[in-house]
Amino acid sequence: MVTVPVDFSRRVLRGERPQLLVEADTTDPAATANALSVLERLSSAAADRELTGPSASLKRGPPPFDLVVHRRYNPEGETAFNVVPGLMGVVLTMTMVIMTCLAVTRERERGTMESLLAMPLRPLEVMLGKIVPYILIGHGQVVFILIVAKVLFAVPMQGSLILLSLSTVVFITANLAVGFTFSTIAGNQLQAVQMGFFFFLPSILLSGFMFPFRGMPDWAQAIGEGLPLTHFLRIVRGILLKGVGAAEIWPDLVVIAVFLAVVACLVAGSAFAADVVAGHEAASLPEGQDVMPLATVLDRVMPVIEGEVGNSKLIKDGGVWIYVILFFDENGARRELKVDATTAAILGIKAAR
Repeated sequence: MVTVPVDFSRRVLRGERPQLLVEADTTDPAATANALSVLERLSSAAADRELTGPSASLKRGPPPFDLVVHRRYNPEGETAFNVVPGLMGVVLTMTMVIMTCLAVTRERERGTMESLLAMPLRPLEVMLGKIVPYILIGHGQVVFILIVAKVLFAVPMQGSLILLSLSTVVFITANLAVGFTFSTIAGNQLQAVQMGFFFFLPSILLSGFMFPFRGMPDWAQAIGEGLPLTHFLRIVRGILLKGVGAAEIWPDLVVIAVFLAVVACLVAGSAFAADVVAGHEAASLPEGQDVMPLATVLDRVMPVIEGEVGNSKLIKDGGVWIYVILFFDENGARRELKVDATTAAILGIKAAR
């Protein structure tokens, strides 16, 4: 921001060398250093262009005014004041996305997905159960980074830490949702990790962490505006270095929240969500149905099976795979039981070949 005195022109013509105040946001020293370095040349060029006629004599020598540069928020130009708060967003993006990338694929590879699908849970409930513990882990990382930033690097903390904590919850949840989405798409853990890095690397390069954001090409800025890390860096630097409030950060926070909502909708419409809904419906069948839920099998049927189960077969009834289990009750009578495929998988029952 440039502040020009009211009587600037009159004082220039009188040769009084008035002061021209230039206030620069130096929260990112690398971005503002180049701009500040050309101020002298710009002032000389402006003087040569404007001083004509009787005032042309003022062109000789230095510009007929003094430039006063006020470096705001980071007067010493400390790089750590810009990098350390930015590391908070980078570390959270890397750890949250990678950890949740493995959430569902690990279940599949360990064979515990059937237990998860058999629970009477909605897709949103499954997703929350997977990501809530990582939100607590993410907050632990934030506390550690803030302590290191204050103790080792003397980073100023001008704003509200409560506001920073609330903003961090939205940012962490958005990254966890991305990782969870990748884990539902990937076939194994290696693919999930590769997808996570496919999201992580552009976030670092295009968010303004490594390079000044406004110095990037327009297409790179357009991509960067859609990444949560870009907006979180503005939020954390604004709160810690500038002491801004909710009125200043809400536009960036809204973008992160919209990103989270879009990713959550993708999860809800994925094949994993369909599996969870199918498992929920299978586990919630009324007691009078031929296909019995897991709780009914365990509570009422399994006690009458005296350790030996006869042959079982897998049939498809109305588009649903059903196991037909043949067994003998305590009276020696041959009985037949139908259970859904998920329940059979949990009980370890396989169809006879």
